Amino acid sequence: MRTPHTPPANGMAFIMAPDNGPPPRTSQGSSIGIMDESSEDNVQQLAVELDTCKDIGDIDGNHIAIDTKSVLNSVTAKSLNNIRVNLTSQRNIKVRVDYNSWTNLLEVYAAYASDPLVKVIKLQIDLEGTVPRSIFVGFTASTGSFTERHQLLDWKFTSTVYM
Repeated sequence: MRTPHTPPANGMAFIMAPDNGPPPRTSQGSSIGIMDESSEDNVQQLAVELDTCKDIGDIDGNHIAIDTKSVLNSVTAKSLNNIRVNLTSQRNIKVRVDYNSWTNLLEVYAAYASDPLVKVIKLQIDLEGTVPRSIFVGFTASTGSFTERHQLLDWKFTSTVYM
């Protein structure tokens, strides 16, 4: 969410990373604290990016993407304009991320808090081959040179291991 009358900043992300150490040295701004050029293609993590600023390689300034190797040119980026949700609207927005380990299917849903969820992304991904067995689960955000308020009002993470 941004402050009225200011350009959008960069957004926030749900992240599954190898540890809870500090973000890469130059991951501020458009990298949303996820990764920088030195870590791209050499990192084991998954991020669900809620991007509020159109940077180089972005489809627009209002999208969700799945980032595993790079925050640039994500092939999974989907505009939220298609479902009439605006990340900078100052309205409460709900997002749900589901992963089925049997089918390796990752699905991301979004909507305004008062509306039913809509599937935005459906991605076939082997999470076991993408993130390490022991991970940090949390959030990261960035504002770059502008002001943006990121508010996480409620969240739930459930993990089930089937043997």
